[in-house]
Amino acid sequence: MNKFIFKFLLYIFILVVFFGILEFVVFPNNNNQMTLKNELLKKKPEIEVLVLGNSHTFFGINPNESKFKMINVANKGRKLETDYYILRKNIKNLKKTNFVIIPISHYTLLAGDLSSKEKRLYFRFFKIEEYSQNLIKNYLLFNEPFRELIDGIFLKKKENHKEFISKLGWKPEEEVYNRNLKETKERIEAMEYGANDTVKISRNLIFMDSIIQLNGGKFKILFITPPYHKDYYKYSNKEYHNKIDDILRLKAARNENVIYVKGKSLNLNNDNYFKNSDHLNKIGAKFFTQKIDSILNLYL
Repeated sequence: MNKFIFKFLLYIFILVVFFGILEFVVFPNNNNQMTLKNELLKKKPEIEVLVLGNSHTFFGINPNESKFKMINVANKGRKLETDYYILRKNIKNLKKTNFVIIPISHYTLLAGDLSSKEKRLYFRFFKIEEYSQNLIKNYLLFNEPFRELIDGIFLKKKENHKEFISKLGWKPEEEVYNRNLKETKERIEAMEYGANDTVKISRNLIFMDSIIQLNGGKFKILFITPPYHKDYYKYSNKEYHNKIDDILRLKAARNENVIYVKGKSLNLNNDNYFKNSDHLNKIGAKFFTQKIDSILNLYL
């Protein structure tokens, strides 16, 4: 009986050690985009331009096209709140950073609370302590598909792979805009639903102000509304977009370290520049990055 109990406990111990290695060594160090971006923040102290934000900068700003030393640590669906926590955690490493770019997309000010999954991923991969949950929700092994957790451990993804991320954090998109007004209108409705939700807008403006105050004059913050396809502008909620424009103009007027760029003014109008109605593709990213470079040069 004692021998059986000993073997049973030994097997349990081996399993716990095995799962612990997976959870705390293997999964956090595979070649996923979050691991890459956190490593960029830690190992690129010489960067001059830091790109934060969501898919509009993740796809739209290519550091390889910039004349500045730039990294792109944006992620799809990133909320302004998370940008604040990432910037606050890493600000001590940004000693040579002159500019931080943050997109204010059509859904940025309408974002609500983070999902449990979002909190878990940013807690585990970016070490954002504010997103720590309970013991079960914090663990990747219990909550994420095993295939995704080991994807990229053994081989890095090549450039033609759909999940490829460049060494500086940019994701190239090859698709070209296919005019589908029904899809565009549905996309606008989904993104701008609740455009008059003053509670969510006020909450996100608090995080915007926190980002501005966090700066302390160490670098300039460039808030930019992304360039959208002309079809998007045609059918979007103009009153809501004017509200965003007014808010950002006022922030820039009141804070000498804030720059505001209206994406529409950059005149990126060619269909071949867009993946869909509100995201740039690989070609568009090249020209968008070059235009941003020109703007940044004016503030050096």
